[in-house]
Amino acid sequence: MIVILLALLAPVSTINSPHSKVQTGYGKPNYNPSKMICVSKNVTGSRLQEVRECHTAQQWEDQAEQEKVGLARQQMNGDHPQGPGNRDTPW
Repeated sequence: MIVILLALLAPVSTINSPHSKVQTGYGKPNYNPSKMICVSKNVTGSRLQEVRECHTAQQWEDQAEQEKVGLARQQMNGDHPQGPGNRDTPW
């Protein structure tokens, strides 16, 4: 099971997401998972407004891992929403 998951994540390792750019220090000798890291992000549609997002280093790592797994799942299963009302066409 782990081998399959790693095989699915291998081609996804170059994901360009906002969370993949956060430097948490994971794998370094002085890594502190409870260190608070804040990142400023631009607001879509505004040239001036920014939003500051703060999480611990472990939370940033968890978010990046969840994005990788979710993207791998979408690539394997296709991006077809399930359930009523989730259609691209009105008919």
